[in-house]
This record gives sequence, C-alpha cells and structure tokens, in this order.
Amino acid sequence: MLTSPVRVYSEFQPLEEMIVGRAYPAAAFNDIEDLELRGLLQRVMEETSEDCDRLSELLASLGVRVRRPNLVLELSDGAGKLSKIDVQKWRFTYPNPPLWPRDLFLTYGNTVLSLYSRSTSRWFESWSFHDIFRAYFSEGANWLSAPPPILDETKNSYGDYEGQAFLFHAAAMVRCGKDIFHTLPGAKHANGRGTQLGLDWIRRQLGPEVRFNSVPLGGHLDGKIALIRPGLMVGWARKEDLPEKLRGWDYIPLQSKGELPQDFIQMKGKRFYKQFVQRWLTEWVGSVEETYFDVNIISVRENLVITNGPSPHLTNELNKRGVETIPFNFRHRYFWDGGLHCITLDVCRQGPCEDYFS
Repeated sequence: MLTSPVRVYSEFQPLEEMIVGRAYPAAAFNDIEDLELRGLLQRVMEETSEDCDRLSELLASLGVRVRRPNLVLELSDGAGKLSKIDVQKWRFTYPNPPLWPRDLFLTYGNTVLSLYSRSTSRWFESWSFHDIFRAYFSEGANWLSAPPPILDETKNSYGDYEGQAFLFHAAAMVRCGKDIFHTLPGAKHANGRGTQLGLDWIRRQLGPEVRFNSVPLGGHLDGKIALIRPGLMVGWARKEDLPEKLRGWDYIPLQSKGELPQDFIQMKGKRFYKQFVQRWLTEWVGSVEETYFDVNIISVRENLVITNGPSPHLTNELNKRGVETIPFNFRHRYFWDGGLHCITLDVCRQGPCEDYFS
C-alpha cells in the first residue's frame, strides 16, 4: 500500500519536506536594449536565484527535504516570446516564473490542489511543478486540479468572475489542523483573491470534516497572520477582525511595516521602472507598500521559525515565548512583493490532524 509523501495539516508542525520556488536565469533578459533596465532585471534574477539556493541549503541543514520546480517556460528574447506559447493570444508579455508556489497550490492532508488565478501570465505556472506533483501522485498522494477558467481580458477583478470561474489563491488560506481560515472572495471584498465558486470547490475536495472559517478581510491571509504554534500567533490585522476561535490566542502585533530599503526606492524612481516594470511585470511586483514581511515567515517547528531578515521587535517577542528565530535576508522581496512563506510550499509535516479548538 502506498504511503503519501504529502502530509500536512498545519503551518507549524515539524517540517519534513518543502518546495522552494525558482526565478528566471539572468540570460532571459539578454536582449533588452535598455542597458540599465537589462542590468537591473539580470541582477534581480541572479540574486533571487542565489537566495533561493541559500534558503534551500538552510532548510536542508535543518533536516528538511527540498524540492525545486523546473523552468518549463523560458523567455527567449526581450519581447518576452516563449518557445512553446503564442503570447499574443494570451495577451501578456512576461509569464510569471515559478517563484511563488504558495499562491496557486494548496497542500492539506495527503492532497495537492492546483488552483487558478485570473491572471493570464500565471496560467502556465503549474507546468513547472508538474514533475514534482506527478512523483507525489505516483507515491500515493492525491493531486487534483480546479476546472480551468475561461479568462477574459475585459474582466478586471475577481468579483467580475463571480459565478463563472473557479478561482482562488491558496495563500488566502491558513491551515490549523481541522480548521482552515480564509479571506473573502472578490465579490465580498475588493481585494479578494478568488471567487466563491473557487472556495466552494476547495471545500468539496477536502471534505465536510474540515471546518472553513471566514476572515472578513481580502488578499493573502499569510500576509496578515502567522500561526507560530497552538495558542500563539503574529499579525498586523486587528484582533477583532479575526474569527472568534483565534481571539483567545497570544497575539504578537507587528509594530510597523518598516522602511523600504533605499536601493528599492531608487529602483522605483527610475524612468524604465515605471515605463517597463510596472506595465509588463505587474503580476510580479505587486503593491509592496502594503506588505508586512515580518508576518511572512517559515515555521520549521513550533519553537523555530525563519524570519525575513533581522526583525528586532518580532525576534524579541518570539524569544520571550521560547521561539528561536533564524533571520534570512531575501534581498528582493520588495521587488517581488513576496516573502519567505510566499516562495515556499510545505508538503510534509510530522503529526496527525489535530483539533486545536475543541
């Protein structure tokens, strides 16, 4: 009888296996004529690749097995043409690299759910993870994909797709044993990252024994709260906005988002950043001014987490509660608008499915 290599029920049980994302190689931008822009993008790709490699090595040193996606799609020239896809048909220029597995894949129990975004540039992301998930399936895991949506360039929000497409971001969910907490779909919140159809599909696949708890906020929930261990959490959302189940937990509120690094401020001030990056890479860069990276952390186990760089307040508060922190500098988190939790996906953690709220 096969034993599934996928087994995860929470954000904090001891970590055994994790996927770490991957950026494009620097050579993908060799044909960009603007030398300053080319240099910027190549530096971002090189240093992001270095950081993903370093993070993989750190996790391995902590006893965690690490998997990496393939680069199935490769940019072939400065126009963003692909070797396998007619980009004009899809109306995007640069497809997203397989850097953020957290967004479009949900792992729970022995199941991997492949989900969809409304962004055409993200349609092909799952291709890079195909070999990994096929291997998991062969070894006993379930691998299910949501019904592919018919994307329409005239629709500008998830609310526009309500009742028509099965869309939802896995990063809008946080797992806690028998409970899954999630933010609202686009029809109920302007910043919602999915549709009610998408949420209902996820619920049906995971079964009635899983309790889904709505959080009256939009966006990615892993950018708002982090569950450190049963009874302890970190976040910037107001406690009164959280489900009643979580209000009794010890809550470490984040003090501030911190200042944007000077290097990133200078980058955003460049002419080409506004004319090229914001136009063609909108699904890459996001709205970093709204992001609290201190909450986007990796839990190795209940008393050990990896944080996004030095965070004195958070580190002090966690240390006082017996939680050790390992600071890791993901240098271009401001460019990608994604922290350590975003660029990873945990697929195996020790322990059964606990009921933390009985």
